[in-house]
Amino acid sequence: MRFWYFCPTVAFAPGFSALSDGQRTLYGWSLFVVASATTVVVAPAAFHRWNFGMGMRRQLLVVTHVMAAAGLVLLACGLVMGLWLISSVVFPDSAPWLAYASAGILAISWIAVPLALREPRTRAQEEADGPD
Repeated sequence: MRFWYFCPTVAFAPGFSALSDGQRTLYGWSLFVVASATTVVVAPAAFHRWNFGMGMRRQLLVVTHVMAAAGLVLLACGLVMGLWLISSVVFPDSAPWLAYASAGILAISWIAVPLALREPRTRAQEEADGPD
């Protein structure tokens, strides 16, 4: 996330006015998506605090799982958008390649590898675990 520490200050830099309308739009959306990712990832902590001791363990696990997955998707999108913006400034003639490469790496490392390594559970294993 440190990659994004500087992003809010970019709009106040002297060169910001030199960006195209599309680049400024991409900048705004990338900030929004990364802020949304942060919000969604932190949301389970708020859910837990507000509902502590209420016997909602199962709901907390479901909410945490959904929010973590959504947060990862939003963070990946924000990273790709930010890299696209940066590469459009640094490499104006071939901007998309860096964003495409980073999207591919994210998809492989955050989705393909975890799903490929997941072992299916048998019915006996599920019954042995008992209710949640």
